[in-house]
Amino acid sequence: MQAMSIGTSEDCRHLEQLHDAERQLIDALAAARECIARCEQALHTLAEIRLRIAAEQQANPLTAQHLAHVTLAQNGHDNGCRASQRAAGLTAREVEVLQLIAAGHSNRQIAESLFLSPRTIERHIANIYLKIDVHSKAEATSYARQRGRA
Repeated sequence: MQAMSIGTSEDCRHLEQLHDAERQLIDALAAARECIARCEQALHTLAEIRLRIAAEQQANPLTAQHLAHVTLAQNGHDNGCRASQRAAGLTAREVEVLQLIAAGHSNRQIAESLFLSPRTIERHIANIYLKIDVHSKAEATSYARQRGRA
């Protein structure tokens, strides 16, 4: 009889462990459902942002042209501007900055779109002005438009 009561006590301990494990599993599933809901919301938000970007690209072709240029440059494809870049001595990054200047972007906007500091953009602009022999953003814009870079 005594052996039976020991087994029963141990069985109770195992049942308690089983219930604890079930509670932990239920809590983990609840957390997972919450995480899935947040992920679905994030995916929905990303889809909305992509739609807004597509609409902006249709409304502002210069932005679309810039994005296409950056994508091509990042993938190592020649986009037809390299010979004219070499002729003026502009680097690929300086051409990007010049295109954004011609599109009317501020230094801060250029810095944000290229993930650079405003100080770096100022240095690029100074180099561009020297290389193309201009003294203002208006002159740089005119230069870019005349050469099909805007």
